[in-house]
Amino acid sequence: MRNLLKIELKKSFGNKYFIISLFIGCSLSMLCLIYNAGVYQDYLQLEHYVLQEADYSINPYHAVFTLFNHWIGGEGYSLGSSLFFFIFPLLTALPYGWSYCEEKRNGYARMTVVLAGKKAYFLSKYIAVFFSGALAMTIPLIFSLLCTAMFFLP
Repeated sequence: MRNLLKIELKKSFGNKYFIISLFIGCSLSMLCLIYNAGVYQDYLQLEHYVLQEADYSINPYHAVFTLFNHWIGGEGYSLGSSLFFFIFPLLTALPYGWSYCEEKRNGYARMTVVLAGKKAYFLSKYIAVFFSGALAMTIPLIFSLLCTAMFFLP
């Protein structure tokens, strides 16, 4: 069981679909970051103009620009965030969801079930699919949080 799980995890994290899924997720999180950083810079310029040039005081009820409401998991109005959460079921299914159909088609599943047992094969397949989908979803979210932390003050 342990060896079969190692093989399945290595196959799930080492295929090109996992890399493609990570690339799509991280690029959508960068699209979200570009939009939010632009909005934040515009706000800082306006605040600077109001304080220096116009001699007005800042509204204490102004919009709060923090890390936690401008990373991809905290806002839902930019194109990058909308696209990310629209296609995240595909991003989680893409990395290793194809494997069982392909293994069944070429006979690998029958051979592995005979050698390792049906329960061990399907349990290791289930665990590998779960972890590859979970990582394909959480890595772009963590990437977005870390990249957004570089631009927004605490």
